[in-house]
Amino acid sequence: VLDCQELCNMYSVQPAQQKISQIPESINNQVFQLETLQKPYEFAVISHRFTPTTETKRSDTRTFTEQLTKITPSELDFLFLTGDITHKPEQNWLNLFLSAFGNLQSFPILFANGNLDIQPAKAIERSYYSFFTNTEYFLVLNMQPDGTLDIDQKLFVYNTFLELEKLPKIKTLFIVAHDLPALGTPSREAFEMLLQTKLSALPSISTHVFSHQENSSEPTQNISIQNESQNIQYHETSMNHELMAKYALITVDAQGNTLVETQEIQ
Repeated sequence: VLDCQELCNMYSVQPAQQKISQIPESINNQVFQLETLQKPYEFAVISHRFTPTTETKRSDTRTFTEQLTKITPSELDFLFLTGDITHKPEQNWLNLFLSAFGNLQSFPILFANGNLDIQPAKAIERSYYSFFTNTEYFLVLNMQPDGTLDIDQKLFVYNTFLELEKLPKIKTLFIVAHDLPALGTPSREAFEMLLQTKLSALPSISTHVFSHQENSSEPTQNISIQNESQNIQYHETSMNHELMAKYALITVDAQGNTLVETQEIQ
């Protein structure tokens, strides 16, 4: 059993090997070239959720691609999209997204699903994955509808932190999870406790967590929430047809230092 707070997990000891990152799979026609990613580099995190169409505002895949075209920087090295990218789980809408936006970009697009996307016919399946450079580690998660991680992902997270212990040059951990639980809820407290417990053994690592804005009915006043006890920052982004677009633009400089900026587009 692997869901008992690590009190009954089974670990195996294996010979030390050089750690080689997995290559993330992009959803557009640009292949992620991890081996040629050179500092400084820049990426963005844009979180989106379709809201119901009103008499004056249409909310569908076509309008979403139009919005993305207006706000997305053209000089990115890669882009994380989280949440909804098609308003219906049908291949033709995914084809429209790719032809109207995705395949027109010069950079790879990585995807992080949200808990509203768990439909059998969803065009892009739910997934979780990780990859790393010499000094940065990326962890992409899919939260369950109740804001928790399933058993497989808990094990994946545990193994991620075991891997981080074998990567002493890592300075920054980026976590992308579209549906992070709301502040003050038991699920959020459990998620934060998991992070704090694991990161306590890795005090030299700075962590940035990106998720969709919790309350989509009002603009967020501050994109960043700093955990005072550890070097963890939580960043919220949001995009739908009713509100201004707010996303995170991240720059990693030649020394591996990270700058996270809020970009707002009315």
